[in-house]
Amino acid sequence: MQRWQPYILAALLVIGLIGNYKGIALSDEYLYAEQAVALAHGYFEWTNSAFANRFGQLLPMALLVELLGPKPGTMVLWSSICLIALVLVFRIWAQEALEERAAWTAVFLLVLNPSLLFYGADVSHDLVMSAFSFFALYLLCRRIQPGWMAACLAWAFLTKMAVLFLMPFFLWVAWWDIRRGRCIPFWRTTALLGLGFVIAFFGLYEVAQGDWLFRFRGIAQEHNISEWSYYQKSLSELWQRLTVGPAAFIAQSPGLGIPFVLAGLWIFRFNPRKLDELPNFLFGFILSTLAVFWWGSTSLSSYNPMLLAERMWLVFIPPCTLLGVYSLQELSKGLKSVERHWLPLLGILGLLGCGAGAWTYGMERPFFMVTLLGILFTWVFLARNWTIK
Repeated sequence: MQRWQPYILAALLVIGLIGNYKGIALSDEYLYAEQAVALAHGYFEWTNSAFANRFGQLLPMALLVELLGPKPGTMVLWSSICLIALVLVFRIWAQEALEERAAWTAVFLLVLNPSLLFYGADVSHDLVMSAFSFFALYLLCRRIQPGWMAACLAWAFLTKMAVLFLMPFFLWVAWWDIRRGRCIPFWRTTALLGLGFVIAFFGLYEVAQGDWLFRFRGIAQEHNISEWSYYQKSLSELWQRLTVGPAAFIAQSPGLGIPFVLAGLWIFRFNPRKLDELPNFLFGFILSTLAVFWWGSTSLSSYNPMLLAERMWLVFIPPCTLLGVYSLQELSKGLKSVERHWLPLLGILGLLGCGAGAWTYGMERPFFMVTLLGILFTWVFLARNWTIK
C-alpha cells in the first residue's frame, strides 16, 4: 500500500485544485491578471498601487501569459505551482522529522486543507508568499543554504511585504545562535545578502521612481484608507480586534482551526531555550509570529492591524500542521496499549469533523473535501498493515 501513497497524494491534490477552480473573480484576482497581461504585452504602468508592485506574483504570471496565453487557467497556474512545491518541501521536512506513517498523515492533512486548496486554485499572492516563507523556514531550521534562504525571503517580500511579520523569529534564532557561537558563517552570509537586497530594493525605487519610499507611500495612500482596514475604526472595533477577535477568527476558520488546535498541544512542553529541537523551533515560530499578526501594524504611518482574512494567515498552516502531527505522535507514545487501539477511531472521527467544519464554509467547495477526507482516513487508519508500536 505504501508504494501507492505518492500517487494517491498527487491525485488528491489535482482533484482538490480542479474542484476549487472557479476562474478569475472581478476583484483583486482580476487586477493582478490585468497587470500580468500588461507586463507580458509591454504596456505595464508602474504606479504605487500594491497591484503594480508585487513582482513576486506578477513576473511569473506574466511569463506564463507569454507562454500559454491570457487564459483564466493560466492566471491561477503560478499559485498552483507554488502549492505543489510547498507540498513537496513539506513532505521532505515531515519525512525527516516524523515516523513514516505520521509523516504521510501530516502531508495528507496539508494537501486536504480546504483553505490551501481554495487559494491554490486562485490568483493568490498570499499563498505564494506563504510557500516561499515556508521554504525559508525549512532552511533556517536546518541552518543550510543561506543564499537560498535569503532568496526565498526576498521573493516572499517581493510578493507581499507581510513577510516582515516573520522577521522577529528569524532575528530571535539568529540571536540564539550567535550567543552560543553557533552557525556564524551561516548568519554572516545571510546578513550580507539581506543587506544587499535592501540596498538594491530601495535603490531601484530611487532610480526608477525618484523616491526610495515609493512602495511604502503607496501602502499609506491605498491600504490605510481602505474601508476593509482598521484605519480610523471605532475604539470598540479596534479593541475587539486586539483581544478576542483573532482567537474567534482562527477557531471558525476551516483551514486554520484544526492545525492551530493540534499545534497548541505542544504548549505544555515548549522550551524556548532549546530552539535547536524541531518542536520548540516550530512552536517558537508560531508563537512569535502569531503575536506580531495579532498586535502588529501593517503600516508605518498609522496603527493598522492585520485583517482577519483567512488568506492573510495562510503562512501558519504548514508549520502548525507539522507540529500538530508531531505532538500527536509524541503524545501517543505515552498511552497504554489498550488506549492505543482507540487511536484509529479517534483519528477518523476527529478528521471527519474537520471535513464537516469545512462543509459549513460555502466558498471552499467542501463536498470534495469531506468525501476525500473520509476515503483518506479510512485508508490510513484501517489499512491491514497499520500497526501501533
